[in-house]
Formats: sequence, C-alpha cells, structure tokens
Amino acid sequence: MVSSFATASIITAILSLTLGIFVYFKNTKSAVNRTWLVLSLSVSIWSFGVFATVSSHDKCHALFWGHVIYIGAPFIPSCFLHFILTILGKSHYNRQRRLLILSYIFSIIFLALNFTSLFVRDVGPRAELRYYTKPGILYPIFSLFFFVTIVYAHYELMKAYMRVSDIKRNQLKYIWIASIAGFGGGTIIFLPVFNIKIYPFGIYTIPFYPLIISYAIVKHHLMDINIAIKKGTVYTYLSFLVLVP
Repeated sequence: MVSSFATASIITAILSLTLGIFVYFKNTKSAVNRTWLVLSLSVSIWSFGVFATVSSHDKCHALFWGHVIYIGAPFIPSCFLHFILTILGKSHYNRQRRLLILSYIFSIIFLALNFTSLFVRDVGPRAELRYYTKPGILYPIFSLFFFVTIVYAHYELMKAYMRVSDIKRNQLKYIWIASIAGFGGGTIIFLPVFNIKIYPFGIYTIPFYPLIISYAIVKHHLMDINIAIKKGTVYTYLSFLVLVP
C-alpha cells in the first residue's frame, strides 16, 4: 500500500508541474493561465513532499520531507482562491481582493511556522504508512484556514455558476468535477494527521484534478466569466438596436 500511495503522490507532482507549465506557455499573457501555474507549483511541491516522506527509510529524512510538504501546502488554498477569483473576474473587486490578500498573509505565516514544532511536531506511523505528519498545536488552525478558504472559493464559484449562460456553466462544471477529485481526496488525506484511522485513499483521485482543469483551460477556453457576461450583454444590446426600426 505504501508503494501505491507513493506512486500516486509522484504522479500528482509530475502532472501538476508539467501541466501547469504547459498551460502557462499556451498563453503567457492570460491571468488565468498564470494563476493556474502558481497553484500547480504549490500542489507539485506538496505532492512531492508527500512522496518523499512516505518513501523515506529513516525518520530524519522523513521529517525533513515532512516539512517540505508544508512549503507548498499553505499556498494551495490561497492560490486556489486566486485562481477562482481570476476566472470569475473578481480578483480586483475590493472585498474579494482584501480576502485574497488576507489568505496570502495566512499562507506566509504558516510557511514561516513550518520548521517549528508548533506546526509540524514530528512524523510517525499513521494508517499503514511508515511516516506521516504528526501535528503541532497550531496545525488545527491551519486545517481550519485551509477548509474555510476552499469553501469560500467554491461559494464564489457557485454564485457565478447560477448566473452565467449554459455555455459558461458547461465550462465551470469542469472545476466542480476536478474539485471533487482534488479537494475531496485531499480532505481524506488530512484525516490520518489527526490519528483518525482511515487509509488516505484520496491520494488516488488527486491526479485527476490537474488533468481536468488543464483540459478545461486549453480545450474549452476557461476564461474571465464576468467579461463573457459583459460581452454577451453588449452583443444583445447592439442586436436590439439593429432590429429596432
């Protein structure tokens, strides 16, 4: 089971890095593509750290790589929020921008705390894995930050999903499908950290996340939804003027 867990982790790391770079170079001027690259890098660092931790043969190396996990992990929620707000054209709105900045501040704080026992106390056996994160006293706060930020990002996504046209709704559905695979699986991975005796099988669904999102960006032109709405409104208005005698 350890080898398959490690394999799924390294696949996620490679896919996230490769697809993030690939999508970025498809259109380097696109804000969506740029934010997707940064999110992909965060996921890749996290996943490679997980791979190296569970593959370690001694505790010293496992603890080092256990800290590497949390170089990437604190930025996943803030980068995901940034990615979603960029797609929705809301990253420059005052309220959303303030919340985004706040999420990045939390990410930086947890990064600074990473190599202290307050955040990651140790590594040890968890759920059939030889080495897994043992949380420090501040880890529950990190978990809360992660959960709240991801939920808020999906709240913004749901509001947009209810307003946009069927074409754009079809594009946004890929994010929902990817999120079920990625964050659904990621939630299960959190459980053994708190010594909940469930094997973190969610790692096997996470590789689908970068695949689905990258496909949506490249093939279905996932873009600024607000711009699409405005263009549609302008087009309707102009058509009305043309038709009016």
